[in-house]
Amino acid sequence: MKKLIILLFFIPSLVMAQHYTDIIEIPNKNSDQLYLAAKEWFGLNFNTSKNKIQWDDLALKKIIANGKRQIEYQCTNGKMHMDIFYTIGAELKEGKFKYDIFSTKLSMGKWPNSTYNRLKKSVEKDELRLKRMQDKQKVSRKNSKKSCEECLKSGKEAIEKIEAQLHEVIDELTLALKK
Repeated sequence: MKKLIILLFFIPSLVMAQHYTDIIEIPNKNSDQLYLAAKEWFGLNFNTSKNKIQWDDLALKKIIANGKRQIEYQCTNGKMHMDIFYTIGAELKEGKFKYDIFSTKLSMGKWPNSTYNRLKKSVEKDELRLKRMQDKQKVSRKNSKKSCEECLKSGKEAIEKIEAQLHEVIDELTLALKK
């Protein structure tokens, strides 16, 4: 029943999310040691209204939390700030742990309820639009081509930074568990 609840918790967010999962070996640590280290890390990093632990199960040695990070990237109108809302889960076993992390929502300027997939599709559309412009070699639309190139560049930069932030969360957790 508990696994079903966890699955139902994750499914709606996975549809529009950037998702990473893996099992990481932590030699010479038992599940209790890993759970205590994870609980400490989660407690230190997820203790605000924006970053909080959603589920903590000692018996299953599983912790799930929601977090928020912010990135800054260059856009045609200058620097933009984007909030990345994500969910992370850690399941701790003898000598290893499994993590699941995914972005649940992106919030930026005029788009307070965007997703990673929407951003990715927007970048893909910009790539196609730019390719069509290059194929047609429309000189009269230089400004349009330049604008499209700038949007494409800023979208790719945002995607790279989102992915880097999610990996950074996992790196921080892994480091805390290895101590």
